[in-house]
Amino acid sequence: MGQTDAPLPMQLLKHARQLQLTEEQQAKLRAIATGLHKEVIQQRAARELAQVDVEGLLAQKDASLDAIADKLTAVSKAEVASRIAEIRATREAKAILTPEQQKRWQQPAAKPQNPHQPGDDKNE
Repeated sequence: MGQTDAPLPMQLLKHARQLQLTEEQQAKLRAIATGLHKEVIQQRAARELAQVDVEGLLAQKDASLDAIADKLTAVSKAEVASRIAEIRATREAKAILTPEQQKRWQQPAAKPQNPHQPGDDKNE
């Protein structure tokens, strides 16, 4: 199954039928996905607000380097918190899968076969 840039809980939900996820598993994955989405929104807002503050400080001639450093640190902390939330959600989502579902998830998507392979009765 192919992975995309979407968070893992959303990817798993998209492939619920192929993975044979139970209703309970799907509900847990939806809760993880919702929590992650909220966390990412909060951290994005915190990062953007801190960035606005950085820009304001940089526009001031007498802004202290400590104040600028503090705001840059806030930008970085928001980025790190967002990434940690994604990692946590990925681990939680993987833990919901059974060993068989995990194997199924790790398998690459079925590749289309070349219609002109030798021995293919359909083309001869």
